[in-house]
Amino acid sequence: MAAVKRIPRERGGWWHAYVCPAHGVELDHGDVLGGAFPEDGARCPRGCRVDTPAVRGAWTVLSHQAWARRIRVLAERGEDTDAVAGLVEYTALYAELAGRHHDDAQPWMLRGRLFHQALTDAIWAVNIGHAAWTLAARGSAELTAVLPLLDELERAALDARDVLVARGDLASNYTTWLTAAGIVTGRASAAVRGVPWDGAKQWLEGPHGLYAHLRACVADDGWEWEGSTYYHGFVLRAALLALRGTDPSALPGDVAARLAGMVDVLAAIATDGGVLPALHDGPYLRDPLSLEWLELCFLARQFMPAPRLDAVAARARADLAGADDGLDRLLDGWFTGSPLPERSAPAPVTVFGDAGYAVVRAAGVHAVLDFGPHGGSHGHRDKLSLYLYG
Repeated sequence: MAAVKRIPRERGGWWHAYVCPAHGVELDHGDVLGGAFPEDGARCPRGCRVDTPAVRGAWTVLSHQAWARRIRVLAERGEDTDAVAGLVEYTALYAELAGRHHDDAQPWMLRGRLFHQALTDAIWAVNIGHAAWTLAARGSAELTAVLPLLDELERAALDARDVLVARGDLASNYTTWLTAAGIVTGRASAAVRGVPWDGAKQWLEGPHGLYAHLRACVADDGWEWEGSTYYHGFVLRAALLALRGTDPSALPGDVAARLAGMVDVLAAIATDGGVLPALHDGPYLRDPLSLEWLELCFLARQFMPAPRLDAVAARARADLAGADDGLDRLLDGWFTGSPLPERSAPAPVTVFGDAGYAVVRAAGVHAVLDFGPHGGSHGHRDKLSLYLYG
């Protein structure tokens, strides 16, 4: 009998809590599409079973995010009936659960509605919005029922972005995803309505839009200001997701240069075998992260090819060992117009003066020297570190 697949009926918590309290390792996700927390508790790789309210809330985050991705995959595959049904179900669920900020969020958080954090809401909303956009572009029926969800998600993203901007956090990586969520859900709702999108001033060109954000958060050497491999890719992927349907050559020159610099960073720090050193904060090796790198590499190839990222994609696919849903290979035609010129291969020695990294490649050895200032909220104080690959 096939496993039952069901969207959870609860709000999500904070996914960082999905960790064994005894061993500090991520718990096994189990069947995240089944809609129910594992009956005997989440399994730790060391044999523990963990069942606490925080872990249940974190598992619910993983489940909702997996469902948003599944609906997007269904839309990209052309399985419109199932994709629309998922969006309609989420429209009703969001209206039922997420009419106000999450009461259980920790005081320091930028509070979300379906989840503790507004950042988590935005990541989920980007997949939901892209699914609706894809379906609308194909002329799928019954999407008008989804408009209340798309409109609410755009409004929630704008409200949360306003909070960040008011406290001086335009450069935050949260801002990238909130902006991406606003753009994607707004463009999806315009596509469903069959009208031109009127959000460019608000979300792209305005004083707090994507262009201003990238100018603020990316240094002249191409690094996202925190100097972390993970958060660098996190910001770049959100930006490329937000720029769907854009002609790369039509972007403001300085914005295109910022994005080019971000691609060059990944190409420079990647080893010949496609390993991305996990500089500073962030996960190193987990299936959801490999899926993120695959998506980023595929989108970057369409925006401005960097041949060294092909090895990063190949490594990510190998790490997945068959646990790949193929989403990245369904995203052809993401941008209009031709890609920007192919990026040159990095020199044998690359120095990133703002972030404080030097990369040296010689005789099969790949070394990254970390010598710079503390990188901010996701930077580490372990300066004069050496990352060595052979």
